[in-house]
Amino acid sequence: MIRIIIALIFCVVLCALPSHGLVTSSVYSNGGSIIINTDESWETSDNLMRFGTVNDSYIYGGTSQTILTLGRTGIQKTDTTRVETTGMLNAFDSAGMFSTQSNIPESMCDQANFIAGYGNGSSSRLPETQTVEGLWGMMGSGEGTSYESAVTVDDKTVSYSGVGTSPNGYLFEDVKGSLKSGLDTNSSLLQYSYSRHDHALLRLNETDSASGAIDWLWDESADESEANVSDEEAQP
Repeated sequence: MIRIIIALIFCVVLCALPSHGLVTSSVYSNGGSIIINTDESWETSDNLMRFGTVNDSYIYGGTSQTILTLGRTGIQKTDTTRVETTGMLNAFDSAGMFSTQSNIPESMCDQANFIAGYGNGSSSRLPETQTVEGLWGMMGSGEGTSYESAVTVDDKTVSYSGVGTSPNGYLFEDVKGSLKSGLDTNSSLLQYSYSRHDHALLRLNETDSASGAIDWLWDESADESEANVSDEEAQP
């Protein structure tokens, strides 16, 4: 008779934060499989637009992670996720952000911005919208397969950093972002539209280096950068 001993250890610490909670989780399996799915989302605004107030900015962010393993596996989840397995690993990280601000008209007869909905002398502005959608992850199998990732959605900043090691596997990404901005009377930025779509596929194998890494960043000023670092070439 074959006996499989599975030990699951969960340690959850919830802390009250302005945006969302902090969760720490550890999972270990000595056989069989592990399936983990985590979804998180939040929204923030001085006046939530869905309740009828439209003169303020609004930001929505969310992340999702799914991990499937076969074989002896250890998983640790904090701000960074670490996975090690002797068998098969499928890991998927996704993130999204939507940010918008509505028009505040400029009026010489409304210096206190009373008509625009403000009484604090705020400056006028034209609309701006930013969106980011991203999917990253790893598929691999064999002794020594591991994956480490960190996904951050903070205000209008979205970032991902992932490292994978496997005798037979892939790291991948599919991510796009866009920004559309009107004229800001307090800056020299004119009407502006920017978009970007990145794909990457990194092969991991035993014959060459068995590790690869992907880093991607979108910041709130649209200084978006993308870098793929690996001993293997990224394949389209």
